Amino acid sequence: MSLVIISSTNRPGSYTLKVAQYIHHLCQEMRIASDLINLEEYSEELGQTGIYEKSSFPKKLMKLQEELLLPADK
Repeated sequence: MSLVIISSTNRPGSYTLKVAQYIHHLCQEMRIASDLINLEEYSEELGQTGIYEKSSFPKKLMKLQEELLLPADK
């Protein structure tokens, strides 16, 4: 099993990120495979107007989707 932990705000220095990092750390201590996604790293891509059009979907978000989100257990 692998968990995907998402810090779901792009505000710098948010408590959401701190909580997500803490959970990620706990998973590591418990030897549970996990990935942490910090939406701060995707602020520019999330602000693009063509984000919902497949032809102009940002490459950085496409990579995230293909590598972590689609393969994740649901």
